[in-house]
Amino acid sequence: MKKKAYSFSHVVLEKENIQRLSLDNRLLVNHSVQAEELQQEINLNIPEVSCFSKHKKKLFLFASTILGTGVGLAMMPIFNEEVEHLESYGIDVHGNSTFFTISTINTLIVAGVSTGFYFYNYLFNSKKEEKPELNEIQKGALTLCKFGGFVGSLIPVGMLWNIELHDQKIEGSHGFDQFIAWATFTSLPLIFFKTLYNFEKSSKYIMGKSDNTDLPNLCSKITVYGLSGISLIGRGISLTNIFNELQKQIGIEENVSLPISIIAGGVIGNITLGLSEYSSLKKLFTNTNEITCKKLTLGISSALEGGWFALPIVSQGLEATKDWNALVKGVIFTPFFLSHMNSESSHLYHFILPENPVLEEQNNDEISFVGDSLFQEEV
Repeated sequence: MKKKAYSFSHVVLEKENIQRLSLDNRLLVNHSVQAEELQQEINLNIPEVSCFSKHKKKLFLFASTILGTGVGLAMMPIFNEEVEHLESYGIDVHGNSTFFTISTINTLIVAGVSTGFYFYNYLFNSKKEEKPELNEIQKGALTLCKFGGFVGSLIPVGMLWNIELHDQKIEGSHGFDQFIAWATFTSLPLIFFKTLYNFEKSSKYIMGKSDNTDLPNLCSKITVYGLSGISLIGRGISLTNIFNELQKQIGIEENVSLPISIIAGGVIGNITLGLSEYSSLKKLFTNTNEITCKKLTLGISSALEGGWFALPIVSQGLEATKDWNALVKGVIFTPFFLSHMNSESSHLYHFILPENPVLEEQNNDEISFVGDSLFQEEV
């Protein structure tokens, strides 16, 4: 009986062990199936993320190319006409056909490419930056920044329309001709770009993103504050003249156009552009980044182009004060030229080498995601 009982209990125990092993095997099989299904899902998701990213980049690139081309085309007649004022100072660009062609192509390429770079990086920045909470005063100030940014965009647009309307009168043309068509269609991307850029620069002061680094020494303070202060005069004269000439072209009496021009150009446009120039001047003395051969080459090229792009707006002020004493004009407009030249140079430099390299972060995020997936596969 004992032997039988032992045999029966042994059989029961063996049966339980077999059932337990079978259950473990089923769990192991299910775990492998789940792991395989998870890996398939990961493999399917990676191309989707990559595909979406590629489509997004293509869309951003297309939009940036269109905007850059439009801005480049808008800037071409401004330089073709406005540099003519420099003939009074012994610089005859139009007299040399080769130099004139080079200057025109240079304006189209530099203005178009720099605008495209800026907008491409801005599209990535706008998705990644966190918007801070603002009080009612700050929100109201941001609204004023938008208005100021729009008024600031009318500075180059005003120069463009002054030129096209003047050429239309010379040709004796009327209505919606080639001059008005060119000004109309190229003004749209120019207004959009300049409004966006002016608003972004001025809004940094409201949202606390501006550079609050103190100037290192007395020499830097004299340079920055001195140039910024004196430039207000020359900038105000130039911008007032641009807006006044535009209104005179469309038949508005000067007793009406001049007050409007002083408010729009001499005050609002002056402050908007002045904040940008002040910020760029300050960076000259507070930038501690390491200088490389690449940065040095780009910096020199940007400085040369910045001087070229500063000429038209300064020539507007010189034209408005052509009967003034040469020494007085030199005192007023030389600081403005240096300030505006530095601002244009800084813009071109940072359009190509942005201060926030978001594109690198975007690529790192994608690499990190793929890396995590591979790690999961090994596990």
